[in-house]
Amino acid sequence: EGMFSYCSADVLAAPRRRQLVLRDLLKIDADIAGLQEVDSGQLAALAPLKGLGWEHVYTRKSAKSADGCALFWRGSRFRLAGEAFELRLNGRPGELPGLVLESQAALCAHDRTRDVMAAITTVAQGVLLQDLKAPGRRVLVANTHLFYHPNANHVRLLQLHMLLTELAGRAELAGSDGAGPVGMILLGDLNARKGNFG
Repeated sequence: EGMFSYCSADVLAAPRRRQLVLRDLLKIDADIAGLQEVDSGQLAALAPLKGLGWEHVYTRKSAKSADGCALFWRGSRFRLAGEAFELRLNGRPGELPGLVLESQAALCAHDRTRDVMAAITTVAQGVLLQDLKAPGRRVLVANTHLFYHPNANHVRLLQLHMLLTELAGRAELAGSDGAGPVGMILLGDLNARKGNFG
């Protein structure tokens, strides 16, 4: 309530908002959708998508977080071409994905950033999809919700670096099977505002 004091209580009511998310997803008519801050109630409200031919994966954030990310795709357009995966963009330097030893050492040397990375709950999720309307075309789709603090551009950049490094490796590995290159789509709430990274 304090965070959105400019909104009336009826606008903030979860049941109403959940139905609006479902309505808007159907209205947009996309083939792939990535959602963030999805809790069990929102996931239940999106259950009708299954009957309309949509598939999905859900990944809860780390620790005791009640929400996570959900990645949806239209089954008439895409088929899952491998196991869904998740990446924890948090933890101690040696546990973090996509960091070379030099980056891990630099992170170890910066106490505050190291401690923040260990405490945050950020996740990413992904799937390799086969495009049913374009034989031979595959796409690696990922979805995430990066750390939110307004004074943590460095943390978001580190998370984005880790994620893109991991995705590039996965796309290269998938493409090494001789079936052609793999495209990549990144969806998410990057918590970036104009001028934040420049």
